[in-house]
Amino acid sequence: MLDFKLYAVTDRWLVSDLRQYASEAVKHGLRALRMREGDLEPGSSMRLALELQTVMRGNRFFVSAGDYVPDPAGQAAGFAGIVFANGYHVPERGIGSEWTPTRIRGSFPGMQCGVSVHSLDAAQRAEAWGADFLTFGAVFETPSKRAMGFEPQGIKKLREVVDSVKIPVFAIGGVTPAAASQCMEEGAWGVAVVRDLILAPNLGERMAEYREVLGSL
Repeated sequence: MLDFKLYAVTDRWLVSDLRQYASEAVKHGLRALRMREGDLEPGSSMRLALELQTVMRGNRFFVSAGDYVPDPAGQAAGFAGIVFANGYHVPERGIGSEWTPTRIRGSFPGMQCGVSVHSLDAAQRAEAWGADFLTFGAVFETPSKRAMGFEPQGIKKLREVVDSVKIPVFAIGGVTPAAASQCMEEGAWGVAVVRDLILAPNLGERMAEYREVLGSL
C-alpha cells in the first residue's frame, strides 16, 4: 500500500533550483517526488537524480523512464537503482514490457512502479502488468499536458478509471487544492502536481492546503 497522497512532479523550466525546491517541499512534509526531466542528457540526468535522492532520502523518490533511457522499463528501473531511488515511473507505452514490476523487484526489493495512463483500457492493462499505482490525466486543463496533445478528460472519466482498477489512482493535470477535493470525491487515491506547487507564492501554505484536502501528504 502506498504511504503518500501528494505526488510532486518536477519541471526545471519552472524553477531555477530543483534541489532547493525539493528541500523546501520536504521541510513542509512532502513524502514523494517524481523527477521528470526527460530532455536532459544522461550525465546531467544522473547528477540531478543523485542530488534529488539525497534530499528525498527517507521518503519516496521516483525517476521517469525518459530521464535516462526511453525504454524499456527494466532500464529505467536500473537507473533508479544506480541513483538509489526507490521508485520509477513509466509512460503508457511501457505497459507490457517484459521487465515487469515483479521481475524488477527481484533485483530491487521495495522498488515501486507508477504508470501514466490516459484511458480506461490502459489503466486495466497497467494493473494487469503489475503497476503499483497509476497517474491518470489530464483531468483538468494544463499547459504541459496540452503541449503533449492531451485534452482535459474531466472528473467523470477519472471516476471510471478509479472504478475499473484496484490499485491507487492519482489525478494529474491542472490540479489545485480545490480540484484535488473534487478528485478525492471521485475516488482518487491522491493527486500528482507540477505547476501548482512549483509556482506557489508560499509553498508551505499551499502544501498545508493539500494536507487538509487529502488528509495527509
